[in-house]
Amino acid sequence: MKPVRRSRHYPLAIATGVLIVAVLMWLHVHATSPQPVGAISPTVSPSFIKPAAPASRVEPPTSTAPNLLLPIITYHYIAPPPPHEPLPGLYTVPAQFKQQLDALTQAGYHFGRLRDLESGWQKSKLDRKLIILTFDDGYQDFYTTAWPVLRERQIPATIYLVSGFLDTPGHLTTSEVKELADSPLITVGAHTVDHKDLSTLAEAAEQAEIVNSKQTLEAIIGRPVIDFCYPSGKYTTQTLQLVARDGFVTATTTHRGVWHSRRQPLELTRLEAQNLSGAALVARLTTEARASQPAAASPAPSPASQNPQRQLQSRQ
Repeated sequence: MKPVRRSRHYPLAIATGVLIVAVLMWLHVHATSPQPVGAISPTVSPSFIKPAAPASRVEPPTSTAPNLLLPIITYHYIAPPPPHEPLPGLYTVPAQFKQQLDALTQAGYHFGRLRDLESGWQKSKLDRKLIILTFDDGYQDFYTTAWPVLRERQIPATIYLVSGFLDTPGHLTTSEVKELADSPLITVGAHTVDHKDLSTLAEAAEQAEIVNSKQTLEAIIGRPVIDFCYPSGKYTTQTLQLVARDGFVTATTTHRGVWHSRRQPLELTRLEAQNLSGAALVARLTTEARASQPAAASPAPSPASQNPQRQLQSRQ
């Protein structure tokens, strides 16, 4: 028999056929195999995948508005500073106090209450140009000097009282606190029992300073005390937890500013009135209002906090 002569291209054809069969088998296996969630088959070009429709924007409720402009002013003594007083910033001369109130009124401010913060957060704005007055420590001159002016002008105010200082020289008496609390103009807030630096206390001692002050004041005025003020602006994360646990709704600090975060109602900012002229106080408010809304306030020590020994002396 005559041998069959094979073409020199025969081996190449055989190899090509084998390769085609292998590719077909690979495609069959991967086309029928399950793909991981979110995976794209290698046989499909991503350009042919229809993009998902963008999710509709979810507007946060107005009650979560992050910042609210509402100045809170801090007063201590409404009296002339004594000779050689090392902390004159704690004092506002009575005539200057009246001038400040006049200037604020002329600048279009309305005097509000701490409860206005909540309504402002709910609406994400305030109905009026409001400002809040606060008086720390419960000095006697609030009753004898500031209160007659506020009462005559029908200006509300918050007084932060150190319960252990009541009925001591230079401070309000229990009967005066009762009388003040009977007025719809006055909000009574707690300022601890002994004005101690809360940031240095063990949890039990800190808890006692906070809750005992609250309970004492509630027994005097006959209604809940839900506003707190940190002595000399000193507090820690533990302090915030205790204040919240004890039922306080707001707490003021010595952080300088006029913006308040709804997420931080226990870290409200304030401005010291000191003995500024009315025009200077309004100018300071305008400057602070134009400042960027702070992501996180940085503490500014109050005048009293700069001298630990003076903290006690100035309140006795």
